Amino acid sequence: MIKPGSTWYAADLERYSSEYRVKLLSAHKEILNFRVESWPHLLMVSEDGFEKGPCTIGLKSELFNEFHERARSATRIWFNNQAIRFFVGNNDYSINWCEGERLSFAPFKIDNLKHNNVCTTVEHYCQALEGIDLNTPSAVLLGMTGGSEYFREKINYYYPKIINALLLRNEHQLINSCRNIIGMGYGSSPSGDDLICGALLSFHHFTADQSFLDNISAELKAETGKTNLMGGHMIEIGLLGLTPYFFQALLVSIIKGRFEPALLTRTFKVGASTGSDLLIALVLFIKSYLAST
Repeated sequence: MIKPGSTWYAADLERYSSEYRVKLLSAHKEILNFRVESWPHLLMVSEDGFEKGPCTIGLKSELFNEFHERARSATRIWFNNQAIRFFVGNNDYSINWCEGERLSFAPFKIDNLKHNNVCTTVEHYCQALEGIDLNTPSAVLLGMTGGSEYFREKINYYYPKIINALLLRNEHQLINSCRNIIGMGYGSSPSGDDLICGALLSFHHFTADQSFLDNISAELKAETGKTNLMGGHMIEIGLLGLTPYFFQALLVSIIKGRFEPALLTRTFKVGASTGSDLLIALVLFIKSYLAST
């Protein structure tokens, strides 16, 4: 039985043209996470009002609720270039995932920065974070409390080295520094992985140097065996430059010199600490980037 399709889908999913076996990894109120055979990242299906991002298919609420129920009871799930198919006993249920609006999460190159405006806006975001319990070890990078001391020490030492390695195109330093914080933190995606993702996404937008990332991609991916599947997913989308909409919105806000408090609220809703980690990664990368240009 074929049901109506998506309201939107991530354009990056179009590169998969074969049929793949799918396994439900985790089910939440507004999003389902799937592991797909041979894919380097996860597949996600979300309720339409959930934050939009790469590797994701958005469904209207009623259809998502039905999808949610069937996915949890399915004995087999398959993904192909048009549909997701569920088998519950002898019953076959399909959703056309590519029917909705096509959304691209590809990076855009940032040029002609007005340094003073950008610096001022970055400081506004940093100041707005002061006094907030971020509950993440990455808060140490802003001189704030949060997270276990062991994770804080590692992140405080190695994350600045990751930024420095990216800006200097130092492959050895980058891999070694990432190796030391991959898997660090708690939650679905550890803070160390979120920070690496944020640094890679920032590098994509401010330098567009894909060749450097191609050179280190295989070696960095080899290190993701030290973390969980969601952490590996975050590092993979970072390498590809696939940028969630809230992160794009933060970038636009900063480069236009326009502090937007509402974006902080939106950011804090992303994961337990993923939104906060990515924001911290972004502002620190921008500070170092501006100091180097």
